[in-house]
Amino acid sequence: MIFESLCWILFGIALYNGVIILYNLYFHPLSKFPGPKLAACSHLYEFYFDIIKNGMFMQEISRIHEVYGPIVRITPREIHIKDAEFYDQIYCTGSRKREKDPQFVSGFVSPQSVITTIDHDLHKKRKNMIQNFFSKASITEIEYHILQKMEKVAYRFHDACRTGEILLMESIFSGLTADVITLYAFGTSYDYLENRERANNLQSSGEIVARGFHLNRFFPFIRKAVFMMPNLAAALLPGSEAVVYMINGIKTQARNALDDTKEISKRKTLFDGLTAPSIPSEEKTMSRLMDEGLVLLLAGTVTTTRVLVLATFHLYNDVSMLAKLRSELKGVMLTPSYRPSWAELERLPYLTAAINEGLRLTFGVTFRQPRVAPHETLLYGEYAIPPGTPVSESTYLLHTDPVVFPEPHAFRPERWTEASPEQKQQMRKHFAPFSKGSRQCIGMNLAYCEMYLVLAHVVRHYDMELYETTFENVHLVRDLGLGFPKDKPLSVKTQVIGILTE
Repeated sequence: MIFESLCWILFGIALYNGVIILYNLYFHPLSKFPGPKLAACSHLYEFYFDIIKNGMFMQEISRIHEVYGPIVRITPREIHIKDAEFYDQIYCTGSRKREKDPQFVSGFVSPQSVITTIDHDLHKKRKNMIQNFFSKASITEIEYHILQKMEKVAYRFHDACRTGEILLMESIFSGLTADVITLYAFGTSYDYLENRERANNLQSSGEIVARGFHLNRFFPFIRKAVFMMPNLAAALLPGSEAVVYMINGIKTQARNALDDTKEISKRKTLFDGLTAPSIPSEEKTMSRLMDEGLVLLLAGTVTTTRVLVLATFHLYNDVSMLAKLRSELKGVMLTPSYRPSWAELERLPYLTAAINEGLRLTFGVTFRQPRVAPHETLLYGEYAIPPGTPVSESTYLLHTDPVVFPEPHAFRPERWTEASPEQKQQMRKHFAPFSKGSRQCIGMNLAYCEMYLVLAHVVRHYDMELYETTFENVHLVRDLGLGFPKDKPLSVKTQVIGILTE
């Protein structure tokens, strides 16, 4: 009897899945779109490449486009387009509504943050709460905080030159960016630069969160378990202690921000803005502030760090590039100790080009960012994409288009400085490290300010040699939310061999 019941259950499951597959292939609204039949059948195709093959669906999407053309069906319910001319139709501004895909958002660890808000109107309200904190004028006011943190970095570099210590550039840069964002957002710096172990743990946290991105999408209960029982998760999941440390720290900050008896700080922080009297009570919850805080710490740290790390490798791996940038910097930094403003550095074409290449080759984030037009039919050539359909374009494919960026994986600042106006226009269309449209990264100005100030200081001040680091350490080919090299996380080691004095 038990065996017979089990057979009927298995038959029912098989029949159900068979009907779903049949519907997806022949009756689904997307059934007429080109693409592999396996991808149209179920999400197992995507699961295989992102979970079993560890973040290789991005590369498979590239292959699919080569076979089927610029518009393809990559899952039963999602369309992917490879055409920069159509990018602004997906990631648009103004009154055209674009929502996030609920199924894709499940991959994030912070479902109530601005970046993961699904509804268009709610996202707009949440973004308005904090966007003034990240305006160019606001970021300019905190330049001196970044320069103060650079003094601590300078101490590390000088000490390493004296002792011969091998520096982990990702640890140093993540410590600096995290100290800046925690001071700006929470009112108190976490002082990662003062604690090398903590800085290393911070970098590990970003890697752990990234590696879990696709796993969270398919098994969202994992994320919920970590947040509900962080200490238990730390005991059961190797390497998750760093993530738990971050969660507990942000929980404390959120609790302090919600405390009605707290002293009003002299400088208004972002958390003060999120708990202001004008903010609706339903938005002033522990979970909401924790989600926003975690995203701010990770997004304000990891992506900027990766650009600085990758640019450091390429510049110190090519003496001619390094000399060219250093010569340009001497025009505004007569001595290495001079501290130019962000506005001064922005006017330097080769430094700007080097930062652009760093952004281009780290991609911002590598995961595709589906958008849903809830009430609008999107037209692409002969295809009408039904309302409610997730549609995406991959930044990875935009940034590595060989027609627009010859030798796309090569770090070549000259491609920006020597391009004709028409070429620059094409490159800009294919350049979206912060995404575009109404959901463009809100922290873009802070990232640019840090990249200009930090990279200029390092290049103008220090001679370094790469240590046990090759192109394979920075060549990003896997999509784990962030781009990862084939075998190991992005990592650059250096040895300071000299300190410039003129």
